[in-house]
Amino acid sequence: MPLNMNGSLPAKLSRCTLTIDLKAICQNYRALDAMSGEQTQTAAVVKADAYGCGAPEVSKALYAAGTRTFYVAHLQEAVSLRSVLPQNADILYFDGTDAPEAAKHNVTPVINTQKQLEAVQPGQKIAIQVDSGIMRLGFDNFPK
Repeated sequence: MPLNMNGSLPAKLSRCTLTIDLKAICQNYRALDAMSGEQTQTAAVVKADAYGCGAPEVSKALYAAGTRTFYVAHLQEAVSLRSVLPQNADILYFDGTDAPEAAKHNVTPVINTQKQLEAVQPGQKIAIQVDSGIMRLGFDNFPK
């Protein structure tokens, strides 16, 4: 996208608007949830401000539609989301760093390294990420 010399958008581009259809997002969630089994819980990934759609608004709408588990990338995103969702919403963040701080905010770190695991407080709620074979993050063998 071309920028003006001062870094701003050209006037004709700066008047563009994006309309987010929260009803459609919720309908998509319900459709995906209906495809999963009775024992399966469908979660929403709302990292990066819900991919630019507005994490607070999207998350509140999805919560009203039945979502109870939300994923974000970083602790600060999780803390921000905690302030707009009820306490019974599970909020997990993929960057499993700072596990002790997560417990203070009722959010759950996704642990994917031995170092992160060693920082977890006894009794703290965590999730473990397992490398599924595509060489991304996660344990490829479980620590003893």
